[in-house]
Amino acid sequence: MNGTPMNSVDIDNCDCAALVKHYNDSITDVVHCHPTDEEKFHAELGRKTDSYAAQTLIATEHGFAHVAVTQDKHRRPGSRGALRFMAFSPKHYREGYALVRASETWAREHGAPRMGAFYRD
Repeated sequence: MNGTPMNSVDIDNCDCAALVKHYNDSITDVVHCHPTDEEKFHAELGRKTDSYAAQTLIATEHGFAHVAVTQDKHRRPGSRGALRFMAFSPKHYREGYALVRASETWAREHGAPRMGAFYRD
């Protein structure tokens, strides 16, 4: 979209310090959002549940998206793509939009015909 490289990043081997910085910077002054540290952040990203058929991080210079493909109630992969979390610098709106598009593309490539974001309370 704006020439910013998008990289799919392995959750277990990500640069957690950079992601925590993006996260903490993006939630500054947001009600009910609290800063975190690398250990807690990595634990949440790496949380493996049987409802995910696949998950990844899509990272850019100014933000990231945590994307998963869920399984349906019969444990078949590819029921829905889920944008679990996304953070980007407000100064880089186009990059944020590109993260959404890249997340949708990744989910479809991993068997999800539908995409949802923040659909759970």
